[in-house]
Amino acid sequence: MSCPAIGSELGQLCGGAYFEPALLARVGLWPKLPYASRMKKPELAELVQVADAIERDLARLEELSFSLAKQRLNNEKGIQRAGRALQDALEQQEQLAGGLRELGEAMMNMQKRQQAAIERVAERAHEIQAQVTRLTEHMTRFGALGGKASEATRILESMPPPYGVSQDADPSENPVDKLVHVEGLLASVAAEAKLLASSAAEADLSDIERESIALRQRVDSARAQLSLLAQARPPQSN
Repeated sequence: MSCPAIGSELGQLCGGAYFEPALLARVGLWPKLPYASRMKKPELAELVQVADAIERDLARLEELSFSLAKQRLNNEKGIQRAGRALQDALEQQEQLAGGLRELGEAMMNMQKRQQAAIERVAERAHEIQAQVTRLTEHMTRFGALGGKASEATRILESMPPPYGVSQDADPSENPVDKLVHVEGLLASVAAEAKLLASSAAEADLSDIERESIALRQRVDSARAQLSLLAQARPPQSN
């Protein structure tokens, strides 16, 4: 019974133990902060409304003050007109003072909005940092799996066909010990890849999860071919 050599396919295991450049670029695995342009804005901000009203009240007060200064006080009618202008100016001053109080309240509201925004940003910053830490930990674990897969590939490639591609190996050498070692490595990689995929899913690291599943599938395929080769191996003569 003949079986295909698996050295080349198992070599893909090591090739699979890497991260596409897009993986790190897609650390935007987390929901993005909404852009200000996407957020519904009030028709006119409270502070703008209050400031606009204050500007109008101040301009009116200035106008009344200039008019009052020009009032002649040389007769009774002039004094009466000046008195009415004075009353208008005082009322305008009171209205302006009210506007300034509203401005203070508007500023306090803005500070509250600013504080709320800062708190949201700080909370998200902690979430991002935590996710970066989880990503780094999972990448390290995945890299370790790649190391084990590389070792299995190296051992197989050092063996003669049909196990590997080496032309210098002794064909009469009993490959059992090496095959047992390779099977142990691959079994470990498969088990750890399964755990890593589950952990990545819980951490919402979809790329790591997908890469771990793919690695496990390649390892399982290689193990199946190793099993076929072991069954097809002719018995050793005494």
